Amino acid sequence: MSVSENRPLTLIREAHEFKQRLRISKAGKRLWDATLDAR
Repeated sequence: MSVSENRPLTLIREAHEFKQRLRISKAGKRLWDATLDAR
């Protein structure tokens, strides 16, 4: 029962981490593009 109760929190935490990872990858791609342009 406690597992199903904790499920929403886990989903929220996973979604938050996914958003942060997406933001980091976007920043990394932008940095990579800038590096390629600088050459």
